[in-house]
Amino acid sequence: MTAPSVRRARPLLACLAPLLVLLCAASKLAAQDPRAAEDHFAAAKRYAESRQTDRAIEEYRKAIAAAPDAWCQESNPWRCYSYMLGEYLLASTERWAEALEAFRNAWDKGYQRGITRHKIALALHRLGKDDQALAELERAIELNRAALDTARARDQVSLLRYQIVDSYVWQANIHRERRDYDKIYQVLAAAVDFDPSRKELLAREHLASASRHAQSGTTHRAIQEYRKAIAAAPDDWQYSYKLGEYLLASTVLWAEALEAFRNAWDKGYQRGITRHKIALALHRLGKDDEALAELERAIEMNRAALDTARASDQAALLRYQIADDYFWHSR
Repeated sequence: MTAPSVRRARPLLACLAPLLVLLCAASKLAAQDPRAAEDHFAAAKRYAESRQTDRAIEEYRKAIAAAPDAWCQESNPWRCYSYMLGEYLLASTERWAEALEAFRNAWDKGYQRGITRHKIALALHRLGKDDQALAELERAIELNRAALDTARARDQVSLLRYQIVDSYVWQANIHRERRDYDKIYQVLAAAVDFDPSRKELLAREHLASASRHAQSGTTHRAIQEYRKAIAAAPDDWQYSYKLGEYLLASTVLWAEALEAFRNAWDKGYQRGITRHKIALALHRLGKDDEALAELERAIEMNRAALDTARASDQAALLRYQIADDYFWHSR
């Protein structure tokens, strides 16, 4: 084509360009079949509920094919078929590479949320790519924190806060598998700093560490970790009670055991078994008159609890505890 003919063709091409764009858009729209996609999605859910895994996956893929560009919208979050396929593959199969691909497709189609990066991280973790998974979890936390700054609805705020803490928890899970305990405490401390109501996360980690040290016979470290658990959740009775049990069974620190059981009582664990443990600690300390009085109190409390017990295992436990109280009382 000569230069003059090119110049003459330019106006025509300029006129045709918008038409070509419209034709492409119309072709793309024609390829979408939202009603068929919804039907396939409904079928996928039915097959998933009946545990017909291959049929469920097939129907999810048909939904994606019928509406390949569909993505999750606030008005209808179920229309992100790629994301829902990823969820199913991650939760119900071991096809983690396919789950990863599905979540990445959901992101590319517009579902660019912290939860999508979180799910990508979980798929990577299943595939053994933990460094990448940790990076994705960090990205999920950043995205959800940014979204939290502009969230207005209470349920949206609650969901984002839950997702942020859950990403921290999964970081801790990965570090735990690596036995990198310093990193575990670091990320869980960050989670509790973000949401102080989740203080039990750090307390439970210290409790697990205490159990490991107790089993390995490192008594000093075990006691130290029990006390850290108490410090992390000072109002929860269970950590004081666990410390008391360990001190009574594995050490001669009976005064400290007595204090721990009394703290558990004061924090709300007001059961016959608590008075029983207090009695045993008093007995170890040579305070038998007080110990006998506490055993009487334990028997009274357990008898009262037995009168209202409904579950057979609970009744059996109370009967055992009452018999044990009488046994110690008779000594």
